Amino acid sequence: SSAWAINNAGVVVGLNHDGSRQNAMQWENAQESVLVTQTCCSGTSAQAMDVNNHGVVAGWTNHSNDGQSGAVIWTNGNKQFLPGLQAGSNGSFASGINDLGQVAGLSTNQLGYQHATLWSNGTVTDLGRVAGFSASFAERINNAGDVVGQSSNGFLTAMHATLWRDGQIIDLGSLNGGADASVAKDINNAGQIVGYSFVDPSNYNSLSKAVIWSDNLTAINLETLIDVQDPLYGKASLAAAWGINDLGQIVGWGWVGGQQQAFLLNPVSSVPEPESYAMLLLGLAGIAVHRRKTQK
Repeated sequence: SSAWAINNAGVVVGLNHDGSRQNAMQWENAQESVLVTQTCCSGTSAQAMDVNNHGVVAGWTNHSNDGQSGAVIWTNGNKQFLPGLQAGSNGSFASGINDLGQVAGLSTNQLGYQHATLWSNGTVTDLGRVAGFSASFAERINNAGDVVGQSSNGFLTAMHATLWRDGQIIDLGSLNGGADASVAKDINNAGQIVGYSFVDPSNYNSLSKAVIWSDNLTAINLETLIDVQDPLYGKASLAAAWGINDLGQIVGWGWVGGQQQAFLLNPVSSVPEPESYAMLLLGLAGIAVHRRKTQK
């Protein structure tokens, strides 16, 4: 089983696998419930990707028991398929949902390309992609309707983290001035974005670095913000950031002593200055890192 998201009430969504089929799952108050049980045939899949604070779940199924496939939301356990950009197409996937019920993901458009997609108030919208790329994918959406994901040409060397905001498509770039690949995984209601950037995208075994895009949407390597006085300074490698909440807490994974570990970054207060710093305590072993903040 895998858990992919949690809301403020502690409802967790994800998947389990019974050896031949993958089922969309929900966990609440330590009780497990199946949103979609795949009984059709071996290899069928369903997955719950996100849940909002009203308990509405977004995800997908590739072959449901009623013959339909694609992006889906579950409300109180009731399933609703979302229409694709192209009529009759099953090539859709829901990955994020906000508290307004807006859903982000991807769908196959009229030209046969998979594009980041927004479902809002009964309408489906092709969000497009950064110029120079053929495809895009939306990962998450916040309550302001900001969507994050990536634009790509279908391979690692051509993939850039992307923000869709107020009708604009913003290339978030990467740690190497846009020369390497990057991915945006989550955005909070303050507009802070986390993800990762590959060091050498021409090498599929290349390392990645956890990244945050904040005030001016410039990619910042979270690893470079580790406090020099921390015992693990220079010893921990933060490979990818996967989630950020409205408290500024960040989760992801990295390496310490050659072993892969999950991390949790917890913000703590600092002394206010004209250009103050907010510190983050890393849950691997108390690593403290700080992030530059712009005064309002």
